[in-house]
Amino acid sequence: MELKEALRISISRQIADLIATSLINAPEKIKELIEIIGSNDEKRSARATYVLMRLDEEQPALLYPHLDRLIELLPGIPYINSMARVIRVFINAPIKERHEDVLAGVCFDLMERKLREVSPKVYAMEVLYRLSGKYAEIKTELAALIEAGMPTGTAGYKNRGTKILKKLKKRTGNDQC
Repeated sequence: MELKEALRISISRQIADLIATSLINAPEKIKELIEIIGSNDEKRSARATYVLMRLDEEQPALLYPHLDRLIELLPGIPYINSMARVIRVFINAPIKERHEDVLAGVCFDLMERKLREVSPKVYAMEVLYRLSGKYAEIKTELAALIEAGMPTGTAGYKNRGTKILKKLKKRTGNDQC
């Protein structure tokens, strides 16, 4: 089945896994998946990011040749959860220096938004924590944003936020981030 056609209708995790497996077996088609993410078809794009997430869990290195394009597309992705799935790739993927500004900007934007969903903020925290190892000024802003969200945050937000704050404090060697 053609990839675009497979993403025409709502997909389950099982279908997303089947599509991801087919892409693992034919990695030349990953470029098509990335282009669907960047298309004007918002629902198909959202489904494609779900497949991207499943592919990242199975074979993350297959996405590395496409990281430049994912960064290009990231600011224009219309759905927050779709954006989060793309950001999730960068929790472990190599981040090129030329991508750091865009990635940090998108992640800080997500951290500042009032969102019901916890995953976009959790993934943004993780990526910003990675970047804070290189850029000390990120530590203070990230810590402030996490702490600001704690009183109203979900259990998942508080759990991850607490872990990131502990890692930030350990990295700085004191209680002030």
